Amino acid sequence: MSSKKKAVAVYIRQAIANQSDFSDTLMLNVEALKKVAKIFGNVAGVYIDNRREKEWLSWDNLMKDCRTEKIDMIVMRSLSNLGRNTADMLKKVKELSTLGIQAYFLTEQFYSDSEYFEKIVSFYCSMIEEEYTNKKERLT
Repeated sequence: MSSKKKAVAVYIRQAIANQSDFSDTLMLNVEALKKVAKIFGNVAGVYIDNRREKEWLSWDNLMKDCRTEKIDMIVMRSLSNLGRNTADMLKKVKELSTLGIQAYFLTEQFYSDSEYFEKIVSFYCSMIEEEYTNKKERLT
């Protein structure tokens, strides 16, 4: 009986200001997350979006690969890689769930298919949104 290893993708959404940011900080993150991904299976790809840009081109490509069953699991540094808007995050999580794709969030140390995940996402987003509002009020 052969057991097929999971195809695990690494997804990073990080602010990339210039080329030196890319080569230093980002590459350290890539290597760390690839090590984690190897625990779960074979690294099937690394997808990187620049947080400074509005487009999520690599996320879109990752989701395309998930829909065509090239990816079984996604490893991310943090839940914040999915965005900061509750509705958007829940939409992404539901699509992953519908596709049967499990995500692991290293910083928070939990999986997207855990029983309380949607509640955790909602709570997390409300904290982020409140923090953003407080910062905005302090600046005005």
